[in-house]
Amino acid sequence: MAAQAATFWIDESGARGSAGKGYVLAGVKTRHPDMLARQIAGVRDKFEYKGEFKFNKVTEYNFDRFAAVLDVVEKSDAHLVATVVDSRYNPFKGSESWAVQADLISHLIQGGLNRNEVAVAFMDVITTPVHIGLGAEVKRRANAQLQGAPLIQAVSLDSKCNDLLQLADMFAGAIRHIRFEAPTESRTGREKRRLARRVAESFDVEDLCDRHKERVNILTLNGARKLPRS
Repeated sequence: MAAQAATFWIDESGARGSAGKGYVLAGVKTRHPDMLARQIAGVRDKFEYKGEFKFNKVTEYNFDRFAAVLDVVEKSDAHLVATVVDSRYNPFKGSESWAVQADLISHLIQGGLNRNEVAVAFMDVITTPVHIGLGAEVKRRANAQLQGAPLIQAVSLDSKCNDLLQLADMFAGAIRHIRFEAPTESRTGREKRRLARRVAESFDVEDLCDRHKERVNILTLNGARKLPRS
């Protein structure tokens, strides 16, 4: 059987180097990234929207743009994959932040890959030592735990210039908001909760809790579930 090719678009929400208030790494997995990106570009054209589709950018005035993007996601082949780190388990403590993030990204990809599938991963930029490339580290760590070295390449990109990375940010922010932020009746808080609910609806799930169901794979690392080190 010929291998299927998937792409992962990965971003984060939460303070780097700390899990005290919750940290979420989320990815969009799709085998048709150009089609998904083109349809999101169509939403931009329709609404003449030049801003970023990032979770913290949503307001009552631009919510219809974000909702239109999620309409596109709902009809696409996109999967939501995410790792949640809560205060019961902080892998950043005593470790270099970039190395922990590389581990988190590599294990997110491992969990999201199917049999007979190869992949390319695209990640928002994370600062590493000058002699270390994040993509090479993620590729090495992921393939060390997988048969056949299915992660072909991993590349860092600027999310400001990429709608699929912004979509990953939207997903990460939605999960973190629902999991870790206290409900507020402020106008911004209401719109964020509304967007988080719409994210769940777009994948036909009732919430953004841990689950492994068709198009959604969310796992929380805590005292019982810790990150294996590569």
